[in-house]
This record gives sequence, C-alpha cells and structure tokens, in this order.
Amino acid sequence: MPTPKPLDSRLLLQNAWRATPGTFAERLSGRKWRLYRHLRELSFLLTQAVAGRYPRLIISMPPRHGKSALVSHWFPVWFLDLFPQYRVILASYESDYAATWGRKVRNTIQEHPGELRVAISGDSSAADRWDTTEGGGMNAVGTQGAVTGKGAQVLIVDDPHKDREQAESLTMREKV
Repeated sequence: MPTPKPLDSRLLLQNAWRATPGTFAERLSGRKWRLYRHLRELSFLLTQAVAGRYPRLIISMPPRHGKSALVSHWFPVWFLDLFPQYRVILASYESDYAATWGRKVRNTIQEHPGELRVAISGDSSAADRWDTTEGGGMNAVGTQGAVTGKGAQVLIVDDPHKDREQAESLTMREKV
C-alpha cells in the first residue's frame, strides 16, 4: 500500500475561510460583516444542513440581528461557490424584495472573480434570475410568484409576510 502524502497545512489554512458561510462572509466583506456569536451558531447549522444533517431548517431570530444578511445573501454565495452547478430559490413576501437579495448575491459573485470558484453566466444575469457558468444559479421570487417546474437544491423562504398584521392573519398565512 502506498504511503499517503502529508497534508499540506498551508493549503488547508489558506482555505479555512471557506469552511462556513459566516467565515466566508467575514473574509469576502473585508470584515465589514461580522460573525457574532449567534451568527456563528447559525452559520454552523447552515453548514450542517448542506451536509445533510438537517434537511429542513427553520430559523427564528428577532429582526435586525443579521439573519437575512447571512441566510439570504452570504449563504447562497457560499453554497454556489461550493456547488456552482446547483440552484437556489429564494422566496420572500414580495418579488422586488426577493430580487434585492438575488441582486446582492449576484453582485457579490461578480465582485470577487479571482477569489471565488463560481461565475455568473453572461447571458443570464437579471437580479431575480441568473445562472452560473456551470449551469446552476438563483431564482428570487415573491411568495405568490411561480416556481412550478423550477427545481433547486436549496429553498430559502425569508420574510414570507410583509409585517406582523399579515403574519397574524389566518387568511394571509394560508394564502402564503
């Protein structure tokens, strides 16, 4: 049996920033985005979800705690950097709001061509629907939008209700 090659620890350390969506976000943002303790825990759970430990993950945090920035922005960038051939669907209460996240993900990928392993296809780069050069990509839709026939390996539902009034309405909850 051949002797295995020693692990190149420099290579491992150079790529450690890719370990979780949170460490990835901190590095790519130039440390403008911070991985606070609660976000570190969420980042680890997202990593575990991708690894198959949690096929469905429901996240509930108070507003303005960084949940959407991590889950709707940085997580899809991280995921598509790992798997550029896969697709992400992001749904939110309204299509323009969802497209805001789609645009942020797309722009982040385009702003880091030398650092990321994923690239946006030149012939499909709208904010709400774009493809990677490997055939993956992202669709951002409102909760009333059509996703029938559009498969994805990751589905993110972020803020399915516009406000508390809609969230407390049985009619609106059933509609969504």
